[in-house]
Amino acid sequence: MTLASGPRCSGRAVARGRAASTMSIGSWRRSMTQPPLAKTGELNPPAEPTKPPELRAENCQANDQTPHCEYDPQGEGGIAGTGDPYGWTVTITRPGRAEPVVINGHGGWQAYPCGTVRKGDHVVAEAKPGSSVTVGNPGICI
Repeated sequence: MTLASGPRCSGRAVARGRAASTMSIGSWRRSMTQPPLAKTGELNPPAEPTKPPELRAENCQANDQTPHCEYDPQGEGGIAGTGDPYGWTVTITRPGRAEPVVINGHGGWQAYPCGTVRKGDHVVAEAKPGSSVTVGNPGICI
């Protein structure tokens, strides 16, 4: 096929010289049906009740000066750590769980959200030289 004998632009999609589709974008959109909507307040599963934020700050920090700390959180908390790979470790012993939850540093900055540690847990944080980890609630956990 030469340029002079090629197909002219007709506004339709062309595949190997034939029209690939005769349905325009507008008619395609009109042929779609919207899924049914639920009534307001009828979520499946239902929404969880909200609770007020826990503004009490509590934490333990392991670093070069204090390589080991332990605490029993009175509310939800998170983890923030930095340092070398495997430079810090947080061990969370949770009631009703046979094995403790162990979180290791992977190198660089890391953060785990509020709720990683919970009321009733026993938390042990350890850091090697050059690394640090803070576990707890900085006063912003909701």
